[in-house]
Amino acid sequence: MLPFSRIYKEDIDVVGKKAVELAEIKRLGIYISDGFVVPTTFFNKYLKQTGINEKIKEIQKINHPSIAASVEKLNDPIKKEILISHIPENLALELHGFYKKLSGLLKDVSL
Repeated sequence: MLPFSRIYKEDIDVVGKKAVELAEIKRLGIYISDGFVVPTTFFNKYLKQTGINEKIKEIQKINHPSIAASVEKLNDPIKKEILISHIPENLALELHGFYKKLSGLLKDVSL
C-alpha cells in the first residue's frame, strides 16, 4: 500500500493517474483526507492467489482482432468474479493494517 505522501508522477504505472493527481493535490497543500492506494502489485497478487489470473490468461490466448467483440463478452464473468471473490486472508490483513493506520485514533476499525 502506498500513502499519498509517497506517490509521485513516476508511479503512474503502479497506482494510476487519479492516485498520482490526488498525491499532487495533497503536496500542493490543498486539503484532502489522508489515504492510501492499493497498487497494481497488490491487485496482481489478489488475481494470482484467487486463480483469476489463469482465467484471464486463457482469454488472452484466444484474443484476436477479428473476434474482439466476442472475446469482450468472455471478460464479463471474470469481472463478476473479481467483484464477488473474497480477498485472501494474508492480503486482507495487509489491507486492514494500512486501513487501521489511516484510521488514527479510532478504536473500532472494521472492514
